[in-house]
Amino acid sequence: MLSQRDRHVWKFPPQNGHNINDFKGIWARAATHCGSSNTLRASLPMQIKAQALTTKPDREFLSAISHCVFQAGFAWHAVDAMWPGFEQAFPGFEPSRLLSLDDEAWNAYKADQHIVHNGPKIQSVRHNAAMVRQIAIEARGFGHFLAAWPVDDVAGLMTFLKQNGSRLGSATGTRFLTAIGKDCFALDEAVIAGLRQPGLSITSQPTSARDLAHIQSDINHWHVESGLAFQQMSLVLSASTGCHTMT
Repeated sequence: MLSQRDRHVWKFPPQNGHNINDFKGIWARAATHCGSSNTLRASLPMQIKAQALTTKPDREFLSAISHCVFQAGFAWHAVDAMWPGFEQAFPGFEPSRLLSLDDEAWNAYKADQHIVHNGPKIQSVRHNAAMVRQIAIEARGFGHFLAAWPVDDVAGLMTFLKQNGSRLGSATGTRFLTAIGKDCFALDEAVIAGLRQPGLSITSQPTSARDLAHIQSDINHWHVESGLAFQQMSLVLSASTGCHTMT
């Protein structure tokens, strides 16, 4: 529960006769599912400060990327339970140290009992270590790169990660960004349903540049309308469908 000082003050209280394409309508539906507007407002997390990303070491980003990649298609709790073994097998996910390993060492990971034996995902760690390291050199740290990327173009950041990383499609990419504290919209089933409910013309699996551009445009509009952070809007969208009440 947030303190009164930290709670977001809704700028446009839901009213009767709202336009369904306005965020007020989405907020009203979410508040109904949560019990009240006050309950919904109090359930929202504090807005994320981009500056906090600049203090994180590069290994923390690579670990989070790898965690999300290995979770995709697997039971998340199983990967969570094994994660200390992953940290041991891939020494602290330190990019420079991992990039010093030769092909033989990487092939040996396929038999390592500490991790999930999935060849393509194991190789993704190597590829993503190179991406993190290169960007960190150019931007004085991977966290500085993420912090500098404008939140009104998160779709562009998702595309960048997909094109330059390994196995970092839109859904996995957004989970990584959320996990490390980059303010962004989510793309889980509940949020997608919340986006489609007011009439946004996107597919049930919006991964194309067109779909992401449509989502970004509406999210940017709602951000100005409501004053909410992108992560907060995702939670409201999810709650608006009744899939997640944030209680």
